[in-house]
Amino acid sequence: MLLIYICEDNLTHRKYIETIVKDYIAKSNRLMKIAFSTPSPTALLEYLAVHPSEKGIFLLDVDLEHDFNGIILASKIREFDYSSKILFITSHSELSHLTFRYHVEPLDYIIKDTENIKERVDECLNLAYYNFQQSVSETEFYEIQSVEGVRKIPFKEIMFFETHPKPYRLILHLKNGRVEFNSTLSKVEKEIQTGFFRSHKSYFVNIENIRTVNKLERVIEMTNGEVALVSRNKVNRLLEVVTL
Repeated sequence: MLLIYICEDNLTHRKYIETIVKDYIAKSNRLMKIAFSTPSPTALLEYLAVHPSEKGIFLLDVDLEHDFNGIILASKIREFDYSSKILFITSHSELSHLTFRYHVEPLDYIIKDTENIKERVDECLNLAYYNFQQSVSETEFYEIQSVEGVRKIPFKEIMFFETHPKPYRLILHLKNGRVEFNSTLSKVEKEIQTGFFRSHKSYFVNIENIRTVNKLERVIEMTNGEVALVSRNKVNRLLEVVTL
């Protein structure tokens, strides 16, 4: 999932940007969400310090009525995150040259009174999502610690993760076989942010390995014949994101 971060100190402008983003997500049916929206650059940096692996696209104002502006905020983001995309939406056209000085490499620098602001934001979201899909996730493997030792399992071999009857333990269903290890679905869901779908409180499935989805019975059949469950309130969303 591509995560979106917004930092804009003006409440009206922040809500407007949130509306643009939400409309884009609703119309595109893409796996994206607003992870954090705030008027404070400090709050954003604190959030990122707690969630260091959550990459995405940052929509930043330049004048944030703070000790440092949005361009310096972007440079601080770049110190620990080179892969996420940055988009400035601001009233200060005269500060655009600073993006070169601080080497933040933004997707765009949009002036707030621009007539086609929505179209330009949509274009940047399109590009960010395309790059996100094209890039390899943190690794092409998922690493677990089992009784057999450390294993690196290719994503393409994974059917789904299932909760174990024992607490804090999971069953990893593979193309040929299965393995148990200590973890939780919530933890795995944070570690693997694309290509999988939390279909049920007990299942986290690999979208690419879904063969069919039975909406009536709420059952997912995987390419290896195994089945997982999908909750009533998630079946329509799953059908939107999976290509059968």
